[in-house]
Amino acid sequence: MSICNAPWPTGTPCWVDLAVPDVSAATEFYAAVFDYFSPSVEGAGPAYITLHLDGDSLGGIGGLDNSPPGTSPHWMIYFMVADTDAAVAAATASGATVLDRPFDTPYGRMAVITDLQGATFAIMGAVSPN
Repeated sequence: MSICNAPWPTGTPCWVDLAVPDVSAATEFYAAVFDYFSPSVEGAGPAYITLHLDGDSLGGIGGLDNSPPGTSPHWMIYFMVADTDAAVAAATASGATVLDRPFDTPYGRMAVITDLQGATFAIMGAVSPN
């Protein structure tokens, strides 16, 4: 899976996730509306699938199982950054709130931020190809 890796330039949206209570229903809906192919992610179980169109990974759909009670279904957009820690520092210096401090994943270093208007988004620094 090529989540947030080349060819995404710094500062551009590179991934979207949808969190919903019923992954199967959401998968069927988006596959019907947009003709997405939606394979499961190895190791993630049926609670997370990825959306593909014409061979490109576009995003994913996952459950709300690990969310606080009362969390509404929502989309999360990820933006590519050159350096996750530096981007978090710049965001907090500008008044943003960090919801999830930078953490490492197999897909890159991520963080979740809320801007001054209350919009929540994620940032990710890509993993360098070896």
